[in-house]
Amino acid sequence: MKTAGLPTSNQSIPLVDGAVLVVTTAQEADRTGHVYEGGIPADQGVEIDWTRIASDDDPVLRAATAWLRNQPQCANAGGHGPRRRKDRQARVLS
Repeated sequence: MKTAGLPTSNQSIPLVDGAVLVVTTAQEADRTGHVYEGGIPADQGVEIDWTRIASDDDPVLRAATAWLRNQPQCANAGGHGPRRRKDRQARVLS
């Protein structure tokens, strides 16, 4: 699976004859900065069940949450990343 590869950052430029030129002004890149043409492959494929989207049993949300919990930078956040960072900074400063 990969993203659709559709441009998401477009700039509209009005022309003197009333037409509008739409130019893609960004490129798709993954978290490492690697630029892709035509879509970004998923780190983990998940089948979408549209009947469960935004529910407690949403397979996409569950997979994303599990993936994030397995990332070293997220493993200790406990769902309170920004607050814990602030607490950690306060301990370092005191």
